[in-house]
Amino acid sequence: MTGLDGVDPARPGESGPADIRPDTLAVHGADFHDTHDRAHVPPIHLTTVFQFESVEDMAATFRGERPGWIYTRYGNPTLALVERHLAALEGAEAALAVSSGMAAISTLILSELSAGDHLVAAADLYGGTRNLLDGIVRRMGITTSWAAADDPAAFRNAIRPGTKAIFVETPTNPTLRIADLTAIVAAGRETSVPVFVDNTFATPILQRPLDFGATAVIHSATKALAGHDDVTAGVIVGTRALVDRCRETMKWLGGCLDPHAAWLLERGIKTLGLRIARQSQNALVLARWLEQHPAVRSVNYPGLATHSAHDLAARQMRGFGGILAFDLAGGEPAVRHWAEGLSLIRLAPTLGGVETIALIPAVSSHIRLSSDERLAAGISDGTIRISCGIEDPADLIKDLDRALGRHD
Repeated sequence: MTGLDGVDPARPGESGPADIRPDTLAVHGADFHDTHDRAHVPPIHLTTVFQFESVEDMAATFRGERPGWIYTRYGNPTLALVERHLAALEGAEAALAVSSGMAAISTLILSELSAGDHLVAAADLYGGTRNLLDGIVRRMGITTSWAAADDPAAFRNAIRPGTKAIFVETPTNPTLRIADLTAIVAAGRETSVPVFVDNTFATPILQRPLDFGATAVIHSATKALAGHDDVTAGVIVGTRALVDRCRETMKWLGGCLDPHAAWLLERGIKTLGLRIARQSQNALVLARWLEQHPAVRSVNYPGLATHSAHDLAARQMRGFGGILAFDLAGGEPAVRHWAEGLSLIRLAPTLGGVETIALIPAVSSHIRLSSDERLAAGISDGTIRISCGIEDPADLIKDLDRALGRHD
């Protein structure tokens, strides 16, 4: 890894159309020759429906015999633009933009698995994903076995004849464990089991799971892709056939993205490379500082040499990202006292924006898990997740120091 920003600008094999690199793709998208009727900024197609010239035109379009837009729940030119952009960023054939990250996960799972099927999932998943798999998905007859994200052998051992997919995050939320994509994909290939990857934390700027052989990638585009905490969106990327199946499912589940949100997402993606570079730089500065503080029991950040998977992260990613987690020695009372001392950093259930945000997983994203389940996933009552923004790191350290100083 090279550069002060913690991002390798020239990792081989990570390019888009015509060998355009990720940072450039973020700005220009897949359509860098499309001038949108000479408009420098693409328009927003704020329409629910599209008109037809005749009954024959309508029937042919609905049958799929003639290209054309029908209804924004099915598709829309503004959505299609951001979908092409996202597919290019991930090096995929196609993408589907939906109304949230959870809509992306549920649409993918319900498109690719059916009653009686079995899923192997990382035990370290975002709490909302675990709730979905333990709740609605299980009630529909799809069972899940859990494996530690950083233990490829556990995934291999959990695969059985009815296993139809593996689902993993890397880095994990909120413990920043690193899943070995090469090893997990290899385990899936031995039994023809596809691998689905939640790439929200890394973003395609730092990691492209399809390059490692993953079958599908999802994002909560609400987070770093949009980047300004003003859009709720999700995306599924993969082969055109997989995306077509997901689009058909999305039509009937109704989780479509509205055109204005799609336009804001497209605008946000343009600064993704710059934001990820600054957030990664800030996270490394904060992680090193926290590592030395007496009130902090441990720090989880793959950019630290002390991280258990630092070498794997350095090989697999182009940088280490803007999110870190740390544990306070005093547990929940210490966390509550610390949170009351913050001034600049705010508490909120999100990540990836331009402002630095703190989250307490035990009382928010993972509150539905039992204490034992949280501990098994590496989450204690003293765990704090920090999503670094683009502020001056000196101001962030001052705020952390003031809050942590209340425990000295």
